[in-house]
This record gives sequence, C-alpha cells and structure tokens, in this order.
Amino acid sequence: MNWQVSCVQDQGPHVYQTCPSANFFNCKAMAIGSRSQSARTYLEKNFNEFMTSPTEELIKHGLRALRDTLPNEVELSAKVIIGLRISFIGGGKSRLVR
Repeated sequence: MNWQVSCVQDQGPHVYQTCPSANFFNCKAMAIGSRSQSARTYLEKNFNEFMTSPTEELIKHGLRALRDTLPNEVELSAKVIIGLRISFIGGGKSRLVR
C-alpha cells in the first residue's frame, strides 16, 4: 500500500510518498494509484506554474490532473468527484477546502 503524507516543517510544506518497501520520497507534486502516471505527467509539465498560482488555480490544476486519469469515455463531473478532498498545507494557511 502506498501513502502520501503532507506536513509542514521549518523549511516549508512537504509531500512524501511512502512505499510498501518502507522507502519514502520527498516530492514536489505526486499522484498515486491506478492510472496515476497520466496525472504525474500533467503535474510534471505544469509544475513551474504552481509556486505563483493562486489557490483557485491550484485547485484547477489538481482537477485537470485527476481528469487525465479517467478513461476516455468518462468525463470529470460532480458524480466522479463526490468523494474528493482537497487540502492546502503551509504558509500559515493550512486548510481543508472540501
């Protein structure tokens, strides 16, 4: 089982991916799970925009990355994202958006 852990340390916010082998990786952006490669590709291509993007734009990037993991015949809709949770950590503004 893979896990993603987010935390805030003295150096700022971090995202870690942990693996069943007990290895862990400090990531700038990450997607895990089935069909996650297309989301990781999206995140890698757009990563440079993240540091200067407002919160609303970051949410859109996350949803676009999620959309890229869906089969071609499935559209990103309220029905698909009903269980989605988005949180922001760091900068003194840690919060759960949904």
